[in-house]
Amino acid sequence: MKQNNWPLKQALEEFRNLKQMPLHMPGHKQGRSLQAEWLHILGQAAIFDYTEIPATDDLAQPIGPIKKSQELLAQLYGADQSFYLINGTSGGIMASMLAHLKAGDEVLLSRNSHRSISQGVILSGATPVYISPEFDEKHLLPLPLSTQAIEAKLQEHQNIRLCVLTSPCYYGLIGDLIEQVELLHKYDIPVLIDEAHGAHLNFSKNLGIGGLEAGADLVAQSPHKILSSFTQSSWLHIQGPRVDKERLKASLRMMQSTSASYILLLSLEAAMAQMYTDGPEKLNTMLDNVKRLRQNLVNNSFSLLNLNELNSNLVKAHDISKVYINTLEFGLKGYEAAELLRAKGIEPELSDYAGVLLMFTLADDRAFIEQVETKLLQFASEQKKKPRSQKTEPLSWADLQPEIILNPREAWFAGKEKVSFDQTENRIAGETITIYPPGVPIVLPGELISKEILTYLKQIKAQGGNIVCDDPTLNTLTICTTN
Repeated sequence: MKQNNWPLKQALEEFRNLKQMPLHMPGHKQGRSLQAEWLHILGQAAIFDYTEIPATDDLAQPIGPIKKSQELLAQLYGADQSFYLINGTSGGIMASMLAHLKAGDEVLLSRNSHRSISQGVILSGATPVYISPEFDEKHLLPLPLSTQAIEAKLQEHQNIRLCVLTSPCYYGLIGDLIEQVELLHKYDIPVLIDEAHGAHLNFSKNLGIGGLEAGADLVAQSPHKILSSFTQSSWLHIQGPRVDKERLKASLRMMQSTSASYILLLSLEAAMAQMYTDGPEKLNTMLDNVKRLRQNLVNNSFSLLNLNELNSNLVKAHDISKVYINTLEFGLKGYEAAELLRAKGIEPELSDYAGVLLMFTLADDRAFIEQVETKLLQFASEQKKKPRSQKTEPLSWADLQPEIILNPREAWFAGKEKVSFDQTENRIAGETITIYPPGVPIVLPGELISKEILTYLKQIKAQGGNIVCDDPTLNTLTICTTN
């Protein structure tokens, strides 16, 4: 598919060449007011940091170059319509939920969904219907939902108005999306896919199926993760008759800034342009090099997350650009291994109890990947020389499924108080407590805090995990004071 005209880029360049006297925002006026010490960092970007004027269009109601650019994006992905997002995939997910849910509706989702989905529940006032995922015992990771589990919930609950599925997960696992979307559509339930980690799936035959191909109604993606757009920039695709398009547009206007960043918008167009041109070739070359890396690591006694070892009834594909190394095989918790890798110049995407996750993207050529391999082999060699005898019981998030006492929105607006951590057992959470990354809430507002949850949080904290909550020291938790 050939395309050489990039509407937003062209519009901004043409406007710049007019040399208009800017008597409008932004205040730095294409970098003129920036201090010299910042110009070498921000100067080039500042030149194209425009605001909503006739020549540059308006993301909130595009009629010009932004509209044309989004139409090219929809054409690239085969969507009915696509939208640029400058509040991340999180903003697109929350807007999609607001567009299709109201107070009292039920929304079907996995309990290990990203915190943006639970925030969408709070904003909409919907009642969550959770499905607890099965876990892989070796790597201690949640697996994709089963179709049978989804169907069981559909039969139990008659008021489900939306289903939110995550695919691929942070670790690159993909379930039976086609079967699940078909099932949900039989109940006339629209399907929203959190595909933050899957903007690249459409461009390789070796990664598994994406949400649009599976027939999902709404698919939110983060091209800044594997493709080349800037952090915080995302896009949303829709297709089919179940999407309330006008309410979705209104919800997007509500969830996004009225002062859209043209730097982020340009980066989205640039990422799209790359996938129209040399992006797919770069992607598949990277995947070939990562495949070689993975094989070399396995040959040197690394334990990697591997599709062939997972439950084939639940996991249908694995994005191999996500290389998860089980470091328990070296006698190291993932948090410990991450620190040792940082000392060698490797910065992992994620560490958890059992291992570390390395992400490879379009930016990574063969030479870079070979350098990573060299450092990983050095790391492994050093660990073999340092046998460790300590053994601790693995943490199991799967055992923590908390009881819902209050609707999340009701709990959000309830009275609150700070309570000493050790005094919160059997109290109702008034905040979201998340391990980040991957951003999965351990506790949500309205859920009962159990002894097991408190023990789990203390263990994660002691092992170096990053806990996002009101008080990251865990000296206190925020508790609801009203039932």
